[in-house]
Amino acid sequence: MAIQVKASLRKNPQDKKAAGKYYAQVVLAPEMTQRQIIDQIADRCTVTGSDVKAVLDALMTVIKRNLANGSPIRLGDLGSFRPSVSGIGSENVDKFTASNVKNRRREYRKARWRGYRQPRGRRRRSTRPDSLKRSSATYQ
Repeated sequence: MAIQVKASLRKNPQDKKAAGKYYAQVVLAPEMTQRQIIDQIADRCTVTGSDVKAVLDALMTVIKRNLANGSPIRLGDLGSFRPSVSGIGSENVDKFTASNVKNRRREYRKARWRGYRQPRGRRRRSTRPDSLKRSSATYQ
């Protein structure tokens, strides 16, 4: 199933008099519930739905605990989570205290597609055909 998009008219918030432009907007499919995800995983594996639920619950607990301790979480192709804070700047490092922190949150970053690259630490010569190799001029 492909993602469906529709044209959505949007105005420029910085120039109210300018004509609006049409931009792509995702047409959302019905929301997946945790129960539906558990059922779909259980259908593809030899484990039961209750086992899948237990693993997902444990995963969320471990992620939350480690983020609260300041550890980033890397989940391979799923992406990564890391703790982040925002707050008020201080004129001097000696005046900086925990009260400068005003908001804490969890940031999610999608995984980068590595294409033909080998995982770090085991880089080998490229095996892709010359016709697919990128020239150094395309990287900036």
